[in-house]
Amino acid sequence: MSREPAWARDEQPTLKRDVSDIASRAEEAADIALGSAGVAQKAATKVLDSLPVPDPREDVNFQRFAGLEQSTLARLMPRHRNRWPKLLEHEQRLAEFDRRQETLRAELSELRQQRETAPERHALALAGWFEHGEKGERPGSDADVLEQAIVTKAAELAAVDRLVAKLLAAKIDYVTKNRPSLRRTAEGATAKARASYEQAIDALAGAREELLACRSDQVWSELYPSETTRQTRGTEANLALGLQGPVKRTLGVTDQLPVTAIYEVLTADAATIAERLTPEQRKELGVGPQATPETEAMWHEDPRYKEWAAAKQRELNERAPWAAGSAQLRNMAEEMRDE
Repeated sequence: MSREPAWARDEQPTLKRDVSDIASRAEEAADIALGSAGVAQKAATKVLDSLPVPDPREDVNFQRFAGLEQSTLARLMPRHRNRWPKLLEHEQRLAEFDRRQETLRAELSELRQQRETAPERHALALAGWFEHGEKGERPGSDADVLEQAIVTKAAELAAVDRLVAKLLAAKIDYVTKNRPSLRRTAEGATAKARASYEQAIDALAGAREELLACRSDQVWSELYPSETTRQTRGTEANLALGLQGPVKRTLGVTDQLPVTAIYEVLTADAATIAERLTPEQRKELGVGPQATPETEAMWHEDPRYKEWAAAKQRELNERAPWAAGSAQLRNMAEEMRDE
């Protein structure tokens, strides 16, 4: 016989029904919420898909940064020396207007700061005027005057910006039209400097031989007629007479180095300096090797890719008989007979 109170037995079915109803309603509410979220997501997708895709070239910031990049490129000059008087004139004019730009920007910034603090300064002046019994002329605000000054100064800066852009365009135009002449001047200077470097290498070799001879005479004068006069102080054909210490301290190597190798590497250095171009520079000048899929990305429809692929296929076909073993060759022959 159950000892559970009667009120508890009466309440249990009601509690179970209530819990079940609550769970059912919660599940139904969750389904509704999920459905609503799905509808909202679809609607948002449709809205986003219907929006026009902006062209980045039409963006003001994009244009501004693109203009800055072009301006920077247009300002590039020879790293060490300007050999062309006309270009030097362009640079001097640009430097003049660059200084003017800096001055105008500083002045414009100062005016804008004053314009920002104009209300506060006006309020302080009015407070003092009120404090002293409103005697004298009522203080006015200089905000309008500053605003007009800002407009004027901004117009001056815009005008100078246009002049700078015009000068840069003129510089580009001058270099483009006179490139052959500029190139000949630079090529002549490069050839002259390379020849001077190589002459210095030859002079270096002669100076070393003279030093060896003079030092030998000095040792003879100090030791003659001692038997040690005939002792060899080192290998004259090697750098630092073949001693490891000086070479290791200066070059970080322990091998003996022929002096002629030093002259040869200096000559190679001169040639490298006078002739070296990056792959991108060679490509732009049209003097580099033809681009292939091994050096840059190409579409399969690109004629250059098709030409490269055909050449590779021909190369493989030519190598195949030589690369195949005797068993492979026999199988190839049997297959050809079967056909």
